[in-house]
This record gives sequence, structure tokens and C-alpha cells, in this order.
Amino acid sequence: MNKEDLAVKNNAGNTAFFLVAASKRVEIVKAMMEKNEDIVKIRGDNDMLPLHKVALEGDKEMVEYLYEATGDELLDNNDRFHLLVNLINHGLYDVALDLVERHPQIVLARGKNEETALHLLVRMPVLTRILDFNSIRLCKDSAIHMC
Repeated sequence: MNKEDLAVKNNAGNTAFFLVAASKRVEIVKAMMEKNEDIVKIRGDNDMLPLHKVALEGDKEMVEYLYEATGDELLDNNDRFHLLVNLINHGLYDVALDLVERHPQIVLARGKNEETALHLLVRMPVLTRILDFNSIRLCKDSAIHMC
């Protein structure tokens, strides 16, 4: 495929890259990005970036790769908030913490139900919160950014 072919969308509005990213095939995603580094910027179904799609899936390796490849300029505060929620939901606290450190204002952002990402963290099962030091660090660092 040439560079332009990788940007073509199907009837559902998704590129081949969007679908491959969701399939957890990191080696294929890397090969596609070598041909066209801009495909990471093309939104698909429900106006989602590939990063959002893989965060919904919770695949750590793919999330970490696309998080770095996507770049901050593509994400607005709404994108960042939804990404943070999905990262927390899947226990990807190291990426979530990096996102909060880069954009501390998202800890104050509220979703449709008027809750912040911290609300989500405190509703997690107690045993998980006690054993997962990364989630504790995320809570602590988020609270500091709120002050």
C-alpha cells in the first residue's frame, strides 16, 4: 500500500490503521506508521482517534505506543478526559499519571454525569486500590494538581 491508501476510510468511517490498532497487532501498526505517520491523527468511528479506541480495549502495549505517537496537539481537553477515564478503567495508571502530569487541568474536568476521574478512582475495589501503588500515586498527584 502507498501512503495515501492507508488514509482511506471504509463505509463505517474507519481506516485500516484504526482497525489494526484495535486488533492489538503492534508490529503491523508500527509498519503502517513507517509508511504514513499521519494516520495516527485520522479519527474513525464516533470521532475517535485510534488511541481512544485502543484505550477502550485496554491493550497496554498498544496504548503506550499510540500515546507517544499521537502527540498532545491532537487531543483537546475533552479527548484527554475520556482518555484518562479509559486508562483508569483498564488499570493503565502509568500512562494516566503521565497524562495528568502533562495536563493537570484534566483532574478538574467533569464528564456527562458531572464526575471527575478521581470519582472513578475512589469507586475502585478497595483491595485493588490498596495493592496498586500506581493508582495511589495517581490519586495523590491528581489531588496536588487540584490545589
